Amino acid sequence: MLNLTLVSYYHCGTTSNVNINYNLTGYSKKDGSFSLSYLDYNGGSNVTPIIAGKCTKCDFSCVPGGYGSIYASELEYKIDLSKYKDCEFTFSWAPGNDRFTFPSSNNKGIYVETKINRCINGYINTPKFATYPFFYACENNCISTLLSAYSGVIDDSLVYKLVSPKLDSTTNYEYPSGFAYNKPFEYAGYSTLTDSFIPSSCKGFYLNPITGELNFKPENVPSGSSTNAALAVKVIQYVRDSTGKMQIASETIRDMVTILYDCNSNTLPVILLPAIKDYYICSDNEFNLDVKAYDQDFADVAYVTASFENKDATFVNVNSSANGKFTWAPDSSFIRKNPYQLIISAHDKNGSFTRNVSKLYNIYVVSEKPKISITLISDKCGNYTLIPKGDTDLIVKYEWYINDVLISTSKEPVYKVNKNGKYIFKLTATNKAKCVTEFYADSFTISNLPVLDLGADIILCNSKIVTLNTTADTSYTYKWRQDSTIKDHAAKSPQVTPTATHSYIVEAKNALGCTSIDTINIIIPEFSIDVSNDTIICPGSILKLNIKGSKDLKYSWFPNSGNGNNTSDTLSIHPQTTTTYIVTAKNAFGCTKTDSVKVTVSRAKANAGDDISICKGNLAGATLTGRGGYYYTWLNYRGDTLSKTKILQVNPVVTEEFILFTEDSLRCQKSIDKATVYVSTLPLQIIKDTTICQGDSIYLWSDGGDFYQWNEDSTLLGADNKSPLVFPAQTTTYTVTIQDTIKACSDTR
Repeated sequence: MLNLTLVSYYHCGTTSNVNINYNLTGYSKKDGSFSLSYLDYNGGSNVTPIIAGKCTKCDFSCVPGGYGSIYASELEYKIDLSKYKDCEFTFSWAPGNDRFTFPSSNNKGIYVETKINRCINGYINTPKFATYPFFYACENNCISTLLSAYSGVIDDSLVYKLVSPKLDSTTNYEYPSGFAYNKPFEYAGYSTLTDSFIPSSCKGFYLNPITGELNFKPENVPSGSSTNAALAVKVIQYVRDSTGKMQIASETIRDMVTILYDCNSNTLPVILLPAIKDYYICSDNEFNLDVKAYDQDFADVAYVTASFENKDATFVNVNSSANGKFTWAPDSSFIRKNPYQLIISAHDKNGSFTRNVSKLYNIYVVSEKPKISITLISDKCGNYTLIPKGDTDLIVKYEWYINDVLISTSKEPVYKVNKNGKYIFKLTATNKAKCVTEFYADSFTISNLPVLDLGADIILCNSKIVTLNTTADTSYTYKWRQDSTIKDHAAKSPQVTPTATHSYIVEAKNALGCTSIDTINIIIPEFSIDVSNDTIICPGSILKLNIKGSKDLKYSWFPNSGNGNNTSDTLSIHPQTTTTYIVTAKNAFGCTKTDSVKVTVSRAKANAGDDISICKGNLAGATLTGRGGYYYTWLNYRGDTLSKTKILQVNPVVTEEFILFTEDSLRCQKSIDKATVYVSTLPLQIIKDTTICQGDSIYLWSDGGDFYQWNEDSTLLGADNKSPLVFPAQTTTYTVTIQDTIKACSDTR
C-alpha cells in the first residue's frame, strides 16, 4: 500500500463540510495510465481513505493571506498498487469543485505531481509540503520565504529545485519564456534561477537546495497595483537501498502562486529568534522555543504563527499576537536521524494585505541517554587511565569524578591517586541533545602509597621563616617541587621564606617505589587600604574622610572624634586645628595595616617682625620679614603696595611705619601687622686737637654715644672710656669710635 496525502485549500466563508474532489491520475511505465478520478472523502477506484467520510487533518481557522483568507485541509489515502508489477509510478492531481482557484474563476487549481519508486527500501510514503502553495512579495524588498517539505521516513534526504509550473494555460498565472515584472525571478540582470543571493546587499536569486529557503527581490511592479506569477517546486527524496547506496525514492512537484504587490514601502516584519538553526533534544524531554516578532512600520499589526509536521506539538500566542511559544515533548518513537522542520512565520498586516516572513528551524530528536561504560587501567601505585566505552561518537561533553570531586573533562584522562583510601570513579556523559548518563565504576581501595600529611594551611601576616613539618616515615625519600624559597629540596621538614601567598608541594617515595603528593599553602593575605589624600580646609569646615580598601575589612580611626561610625570606611570630621588622622584596617585573619591623612586647618596671623633702627645714610637699609600667612602684601603709610613677597627690603631716610597684610592658602582669613624702621644720627662730640709740653699728660674727651672705643696705644690708658688718660712722648693722633646701641648708629673720629 502507498500512503498518499492530498491537500486542498478553500476561501474563508466556504462551509467546513464542503465535498472535496480531486482529479487524480496514475501512470506506470509498464502498465501505462490508469484513472483514479473523482476522489472525495470516501475514496475512489483502488483508493481507500484512512478515515472515511472526513478529512484527516482539517484546519478550519483562516490562514492569513491577501485577497481574503483561506482554509486548508488534508486527505490521506492508501492506494493499492499490488496488481501492478512496476516499481515506478507517477500520480498527478488538482482540486476540483470548490477548490482554491484564486484569483481566477475558471475551474483550475494548484497542480501536484508525485513520482515514486516503491522498490527502494520498502518506501511507503511521499513528502508533504509544510507551507501553503502561494506567497506574497513586495516590490523592492528582500524576500525570504520557505518552500519546505517533510516526510515520515527515517534517514531520508530532501533536495529542492525550481522547475516550470504546469498550471493550465487558460489561467492568468503567467510564466512565459521571458522575464518581466510579473515573473519574480529576475533581479539586476540575473537571467537564471541558479544565481547566488547576497543578503547583505539584497542581490541575486537563490533557492537553498537543502532547506527550501527562497531569496530574491522583485522589481517593477506597477504603482498601486499587484500582479501574479507562477513557479513550481520539485522536492526530490533520497533514501538508502538495501546496499546502503542513496537512491531517488520520490519526486514531488507542486505549483506555487506568487502575488507581487506595490506595497507603498511597507517593510517586512522581523522575527526575533536565536541564530541557532539546529536544535538537539532528548526524547521524553520537553523542548520550548519562545518566539517574538515586531513590525518595522509600527502602524501595522504584526502576529506570528508556526508550522510543524507533528500535531502533538503546540504553538500558542503569549500576551500578544506578536509573541508565541512552541512546545514539544517527543517520546522515543520520534527518534530519527533527519530533523523535524519547524517554520516560524511573522505576518505584517497593512490594510487588506498581509506581508509574511518565515524562518526554518531543524529539531533533531535523539535517544534518551547515551550508552556508556568505563574501563580502568591501573598499577599498584594508584596510577589510572580512564577509558570510556559505548556511544563515544555521540558524546560532546565528558566529566570525570573521583568520590564526587571533578577531576577532568577530557575524553581519556590519566589520574594519579595520591592518598590511601577507598575510591570510586564516575563518568557523566552528555550528547548533543544534552541527554546525560552517569556511570559508576566499581569501587577500589589504595593501600600501597606513603602516608604523607603536611598539616593545615599556615596563615602569616608578614613574611618570615617557616619550618614545614612533614608527619611521615623517616625512611621515605622526599622531593619538594623546585622553589627558590625552599632552602633544602630533599629535607623532610625544610625551612621556607615566602614573601607572598605560596603553595609548597612535596612528593614522598616509599620502598615499593610508590609516591604520594601533598600540598600546603602558606597564606600571606594581601589587602590594601588607601585613605583620602592630605588636604587643607578652612576653619569650621566639615570634611568626610574615605577609605578605599579590600573587601571584608574592619576599621578603627584615631583620633576617633567625628560624626559617624568610627569603625566604618568613612568619617566626618570638623577639626579646629591641624590634625593627623590614622586609620587601622584588620582583615579576617587578624592582620592589620595603617594609613594616615593630615588635615590642615588653614589660618592667617600676620607678624611683621620687630621694629628696626638704622642710621641715616646706612647703605644696607633694613630687611623686614613677614610671617603668619601664605599670601603676603607690604604697604607704606600711604597705602602704596611695596611688595607681594614675604621679605621687604627698605632704606627710608626718615623713620617710617610699614604695614603687612597676610592671607591663608585658601584665602579663608586675612590679618594685619605693622613694623617701624627708625632712622637716626649720632650727636658726636670730641676734644679738639691739643698741644701739651713733653712729659705732660692729658685726659681726652668725647661724648654723644653709649659705647666708646679708643685706638690701642701704649700711651693711652682706659681705651673704652669716654675720657681716657694719654701721655704721648711725641706728637700723636688718637681716634675714637662712638656707638649708639639703641639706634644702631656708630661713627669714628
